[in-house]
Amino acid sequence: MNKIFLFLILCCFACTKDADLPPLAWDYWGGSTALQDGKEWEPYIIGVHQQEPRNTRNFFLRFDIYNNENILRQSLTIGNLPKIVGVHEIDGCDEQNLTIITGNFITIIADGDVAGDLWCIVPDSLNYLEIRSIKNDVVEGKYELTLLRDLKDRPQYSDLPDTLRFRNGYFKTRIK
Repeated sequence: MNKIFLFLILCCFACTKDADLPPLAWDYWGGSTALQDGKEWEPYIIGVHQQEPRNTRNFFLRFDIYNNENILRQSLTIGNLPKIVGVHEIDGCDEQNLTIITGNFITIIADGDVAGDLWCIVPDSLNYLEIRSIKNDVVEGKYELTLLRDLKDRPQYSDLPDTLRFRNGYFKTRIK
């Protein structure tokens, strides 16, 4: 009887509920899929109106991957997107440059709040996001990107390859 009681106590402490996990960083809505270097990639997705300068004409998309403890580990951001149906070329990496559409990919280390490695758009390669529909701030489309790891003055934290290729990307989300 004592062994059964001890077993039940151990089972209670070993079990965790999803409620014990920390909340995700954003209020995600929708879905996304892509092939990242030929492997299935299914991040959470959110669309957010640009904050600087504050406007509702442009927005950014974040595609985030978490580990099984809900700690952010990877993030792909495409910024300064116009709310216009069509194909939009992604030209650079600098999110501060509001004259072009930008894209970058980062890994996140420690407890989810420390930037690890950075990948930037490869110039002269096929980098685009196509908005196929946008209605009532629900946006749907596809994307393809090639990014190169920024190696200057930065240690390498990730075992991901130096060149990341996102192919056959699809997304649908709400811009908040």
